[in-house]
Amino acid sequence: MPKEDRHKMIKFCHPEANDGNMQQFIERYDKNNEQQRLMRESGVRAIGMKPLPGDSSLFTVRIPNSCYLIRMWDGGMDRFAQYCLDLYDSHRQVPVNLPKGYSLWPAAANIPGAFNVAGPLASWETDMGFAPGSFPEGEEKWSVPEGVYITVKRADRPGEDFTFAVPRRQHADLGAIAQPVRGYAP
Repeated sequence: MPKEDRHKMIKFCHPEANDGNMQQFIERYDKNNEQQRLMRESGVRAIGMKPLPGDSSLFTVRIPNSCYLIRMWDGGMDRFAQYCLDLYDSHRQVPVNLPKGYSLWPAAANIPGAFNVAGPLASWETDMGFAPGSFPEGEEKWSVPEGVYITVKRADRPGEDFTFAVPRRQHADLGAIAQPVRGYAP
């Protein structure tokens, strides 16, 4: 990647990067790329990595009446028919942890038995035993099955729950999938 493009990408991902500390970010970026290369070559599959600029698997949904987006991307979870999910502040252009008063729930519209979770969804970090607020800002993420519906609940907007669909991939290993038609097929 050309030097100028690398600087732009680093500044996009790390707004605190500047000409004075850019070399530190470049060294971290290079070290991370080298670690990922070694993992790929050794057969280790990393999951849960945040999307990089230009990630073609990235989908977004804007949460109404807020500065937040829901981001969904492969994150290595495609082989499990899941997407990684996080929240993104569109004003500051940075990923954020779940804002105070927000919660994510499986929607009532899901097919019975398809996504049976009682209560709000727990992030990976919470499931690993970390207390909310004890992990770095912007690192919180969830994984959800493709094709389900998720509801965002907000304490500041009771009764204004927002539901969105998680994308569904076309799986190459299934071949062509026939779609039903109404009535009798000709």
